[in-house]
Amino acid sequence: MKPTWGIMFGVLFLDLMLAQNAYAFELNLFREGGFAPIVERVLSSVVRVCAEFDPERGQSHKHKPCEKDSLTHNTRIYEAGSGVIIDSRGYIVLNNHGLLAEQPVTFRLPSTQEFQATINDLNPTIVVRLYDGKEFPAVIVGRDPKTDLAVIKIEAGFLPALSWANPISVRVGDIVFGIGSPFLLDSTVSFGIISATGRGEMGQVDLGDFIQTDAAINAGNSGGALVNLRGELVGINTFVMVSDVKGTAGFAFAIPATIATHVITSIIQHGKVMRGWIGATLEEPTPELARQWNIPSHIDGPVVTNLAVGGPADKAGVQRGDVIVRFNGAPTPRLNDLRRRIAMTPTAMKVSCSIFRDGALREIMMVVQSQSDANG
Repeated sequence: MKPTWGIMFGVLFLDLMLAQNAYAFELNLFREGGFAPIVERVLSSVVRVCAEFDPERGQSHKHKPCEKDSLTHNTRIYEAGSGVIIDSRGYIVLNNHGLLAEQPVTFRLPSTQEFQATINDLNPTIVVRLYDGKEFPAVIVGRDPKTDLAVIKIEAGFLPALSWANPISVRVGDIVFGIGSPFLLDSTVSFGIISATGRGEMGQVDLGDFIQTDAAINAGNSGGALVNLRGELVGINTFVMVSDVKGTAGFAFAIPATIATHVITSIIQHGKVMRGWIGATLEEPTPELARQWNIPSHIDGPVVTNLAVGGPADKAGVQRGDVIVRFNGAPTPRLNDLRRRIAMTPTAMKVSCSIFRDGALREIMMVVQSQSDANG
């Protein structure tokens, strides 16, 4: 059935109205005092996170104010960064690297003795400071090094949680705000735009798909919020690009909702991240692999270079040298795309897979399984 002119006109009219409403919304911001109304709504959902420990006894100390890193009454404060309240029950998301202070640090005690230890060796107490200055001890619910995310929880009654933006609505050029505690300056707000999306090959984590922004992000902002004009959470600020000269290059990167919501939900429900696994070692196509397996230049997708015997891919008939061009209906031109899609696929789910082999495309079905810390 062909669409009528009336339906086509209606769709066009609706698009024009939505665009006009979006423009009017942004214009009203400047008429009503700039961005202050948006910022005021979200500030109370961003927190500072620190760890308290006693280097002399190697154990957590009775709670003291979460202040600047210093040795006072034998208690040192380690700044773990910022966090975002994502559930009113007290669940807070932050960067995993903020909780994993694994580099040895030299401590000088009042007795002038010195020793080296990592922060985690000293059994720290995690403390969260809310926007109103109140502080609460936190427990670690779960960590995920593959995405550099962690979830902690505090008991503080009903808390103001941020809602996630629809990932489909995130566009390059959108105005965003970075909120966190850089250099111990609580509730600092910076301003910029989304410079790019889909930055996967950054060398920071195994399953990255970062949002790039030019909003100022500095030390202490890690784990803080990147929000849009509607006060919705676009991503979790994670790291900055450092230039060869002193300072940053002006670019920062945030973990998007597509990854963060999957990880956070899994940690809250299971205490860890449940990831899909197909039992295949995958590599980016190189000229050598293309010659070895006769892969034409117009075929895009990761190459299967090894298989786990009895794994999902092996059972489905996948072979070494196959090129996976689509997974569960979505094209997978890059290795990072495919690895991320596999990881986010629910276990026991049956998916379709398009592979290129011997000059032809083939469709196969496989059942995704779960395997901790598996590659692929």
